[in-house]
Amino acid sequence: MVPPMGLVPGFPVIPYTPGDPAKDANDLYHAMKGAGTDDSVLIKILGNRSKEHLQQVQLMYESLHKKTLEHDLRGDTSANYGKLARYLLLIPLQLKIANLRDSMKGAGTYEKGLIDVICMSSNAELAQIKAMYPGLEKEIEKETSGNFRKVLMELLKCKRDESIVVNEHAAQSDADTLYRAGEKKVGTDDSKFIEILTSRSVAHLAAVDRVYTSLHKHGIARAIEKETSGEYQNALIACTQPWHVYFADRIRYAIKGAGTDDRGLIYAFCVNDKSQLGLIAKTFREKHGRTMVTEIEGDTSGDYRKLLMAVMPGGSF
Repeated sequence: MVPPMGLVPGFPVIPYTPGDPAKDANDLYHAMKGAGTDDSVLIKILGNRSKEHLQQVQLMYESLHKKTLEHDLRGDTSANYGKLARYLLLIPLQLKIANLRDSMKGAGTYEKGLIDVICMSSNAELAQIKAMYPGLEKEIEKETSGNFRKVLMELLKCKRDESIVVNEHAAQSDADTLYRAGEKKVGTDDSKFIEILTSRSVAHLAAVDRVYTSLHKHGIARAIEKETSGEYQNALIACTQPWHVYFADRIRYAIKGAGTDDRGLIYAFCVNDKSQLGLIAKTFREKHGRTMVTEIEGDTSGDYRKLLMAVMPGGSF
């Protein structure tokens, strides 16, 4: 689950470039006024200002120019570059709601977008999202099915343990229950997997993983992979991961192989601030042996790539 400013102790807080909201609003306006767009100005400002600052910029923009910054960006940018620019204006709660709506809009459902939000939000965030998105649970019931739906609906009860305190005896019991519900038997008792993985804290599940590994030579992620499949499997694994590990893997698989999952990439870059992206990039390099910058540069192009690179923190992560 993602804490409000969830950084590992000792990881440096990465500052944003300071700016004057009125000046930034005017600079953005003139960059889009008339024929053509000065994308270098958009990239410099949108990629290097905090969410809080950009909220002020939007207020100043509307006050000074009698239209919204979002409206003008929509008119002067397009495709993934345009979506990234607009999403950077949103605070995390707004972004999560927008991502849920986009994931269920039109034909088909973008299940990974549901996992990105629901499995990586705190109980308090999910409660706020439900309050601001009436009918969310009914829509998810309509758009999903089976065990995947059950995982999401359990998390939306907003009752998951978020404690960092671990009871080793309880961890041993859960490790045994998961083994008996999965690898020890023919078939899988999915109810036990869903119950444990959606209700226990990430800290507790890390302890369960250590016990499971000591007994069975691999962890609970491997057990989940052996016993489940599809987005149900992805949702359960997400429940076991700290947010920075989840997003390091999420970005890796968004750019792995043929094609790019731009929806997932844009969301990851907009919902996390520079400090969070710094820790994600560090985790990415440690897990996957390559830098996040190198991978993204090789998989994107144009102003879209330039804005992604501007959002990334400096430093050798």
